Amino acid sequence: MTSKCALCDKQLDSNFRLDGRCEECWRCNQAQTFVKMLEIIRNLAVKQADFDETYQRCRQLQLVIDSYSIYITILKQLKIRDHYIDKIAIPYLCDRLPKTDIKLYENYCPIELETSDQNNNLLKSIAFLCSINTVDNFIELRVRNIIDMVINADTYIKKNSDLNELQNMKPTWLRWIVDNAREEIWKVNAYETPIHILWASKTALSCIDTSSPWLPDRVVPLLPLMQITQLENLESNEMYLPIPGK
Repeated sequence: MTSKCALCDKQLDSNFRLDGRCEECWRCNQAQTFVKMLEIIRNLAVKQADFDETYQRCRQLQLVIDSYSIYITILKQLKIRDHYIDKIAIPYLCDRLPKTDIKLYENYCPIELETSDQNNNLLKSIAFLCSINTVDNFIELRVRNIIDMVINADTYIKKNSDLNELQNMKPTWLRWIVDNAREEIWKVNAYETPIHILWASKTALSCIDTSSPWLPDRVVPLLPLMQITQLENLESNEMYLPIPGK
């Protein structure tokens, strides 16, 4: 019985790799490999593949993922020379936190990510805070997470009270995962050193009617700045921080 490459569906010859890749796909770098895998996941969504087909495909892709390590070093403090302060996010951190969190985050600063677009902010924030040094790192995080959520669907479903009430849970779970293959999915593991993110908006808080419900549309990474003792002092200390355009 002949086998196909895990990434391009070409027939494998005697030189195929143990992880199921052909020679051509094996020569792709890490970033290119994860882009290929994301495209496979999206194609499964387009063809509306059932859970069993998607599960088997993800098991195949997991063998490829196992060939790559991902190194995480949690950033613990803002470095004034290396990071920009996100000016738009400051009021959200100062004025929109629950009262129970104000004390916890009084020394934290919102960090502006160096990105040309506002998509994938959750994944980009996590990659930034975890110092994940890969090209298109948010794509790798997305692929790893989606495949994990398919392979370990039973575990996730048991933890989701809404899905527990459904009779046919796996197709519903699969539909939610693949529908969000273009959106923000991330399972944050409980590391000894947690990471912190802020839900904010692309629009300045002063321009939003906060008397009525509003939905955040942006995620901002947070880092503590030990030199400032009160978060409210950020705006008055902007001259000492490398604000973009200043």
